[in-house]
Amino acid sequence: MDKIPEQYREKAEALIHKIGNLSDELWKFVSELGDNLEIECGDCIVIISKKKQKGGKPCG
Repeated sequence: MDKIPEQYREKAEALIHKIGNLSDELWKFVSELGDNLEIECGDCIVIISKKKQKGGKPCG
């Protein structure tokens, strides 16, 4: 795995923290709705389950 160049390290760390916070928020949301959540976004489908986490086709 390549090291992140020093000039991008601060931005990379900030993004990692942001992703972690969003992940926690998403899991809390899913827990409130039940055991499974299916999200459609255009051609993307992501299914989130308490038992298993599956990624669909990536957006973009």
